[in-house]
Amino acid sequence: APAVFRFTGKPQESDDNLLRQHIIERHALCARILAEARVERQGGGVPSDSAMKSEPGEALAAELLELMSELDVPLGIRKLGYTEDDVDSLARGTLPQERVTLLSPRQPVELKDLQKLFSNAMEY
Repeated sequence: APAVFRFTGKPQESDDNLLRQHIIERHALCARILAEARVERQGGGVPSDSAMKSEPGEALAAELLELMSELDVPLGIRKLGYTEDDVDSLARGTLPQERVTLLSPRQPVELKDLQKLFSNAMEY
């Protein structure tokens, strides 16, 4: 999931301003919710709104990785037994799943995007 949010949380140059703003606001809001929950559990601080909005996908991915670490969830699909040899099959298997791909604010989602996403998800 961190690789997914890094992908979906990065507006494209071709996106109209309303979509760009929606992507930024939605990812930053989710990052803030996770950050505030983390602070309640662990203490510390919440990143500023400007920091979250400057890299919203990265902010959300970072907070999710913190939660995954805290819950001892495997960090990356390699720890689930996948290797680089599986990337193409995973991407090709995901592409026709429109319930997944059409929900992405980044459109169109192409095979090369999914291949990169699964490569990036190997380990964190």
